[in-house]
Amino acid sequence: MLSGIGLVGGPACGLLAGPRALIAASDATHSGQIAAASNLTTAALVATLEMFAKPEQLRFAHPISRLIDTPLDNLRTRAERLAPQVAESSLVESAEAVALGAEQAAGTNGMVRLPTWGIAVSATDFPAIEARFNTATPAITPRNALLDGRVVLDLRTVAPVEDATLLAVFTEERPAEDA
Repeated sequence: MLSGIGLVGGPACGLLAGPRALIAASDATHSGQIAAASNLTTAALVATLEMFAKPEQLRFAHPISRLIDTPLDNLRTRAERLAPQVAESSLVESAEAVALGAEQAAGTNGMVRLPTWGIAVSATDFPAIEARFNTATPAITPRNALLDGRVVLDLRTVAPVEDATLLAVFTEERPAEDA
């Protein structure tokens, strides 16, 4: 048995793999019938697996793979561009582009360690900023770990198209919704 969530974007479900006879025996039990996936879960699982059947297209079709494959220089450039803009906010004491240690992530070839870049933010009223993170669309989640007492925004977890949303968290204005 394995988790569908472990398929990097797969639906919340459990998967049973093995010889056809054992799977058929499991299906015949009462608990096997109860645990059968819904049509929606099955469709989501099939769509996820189909993306992985074409590894050369995966980084274009799968958002998480796109973030994992982002070149380190791109992340550094974004951090250096965004940090001064974040620092201009009245809610922020300071913001600095920082190189971050490698985090473990599930890549197309198994588990990998990915160095990244981010923005280390000091603020007097971080609960107010955190509330804005939670209500942003899409939500922005800072790293749980602090860096010298500062909150870290890991840009490997923020798509470039979400940069305006990230900046809006620190301003009084919210970005305009796409029309």
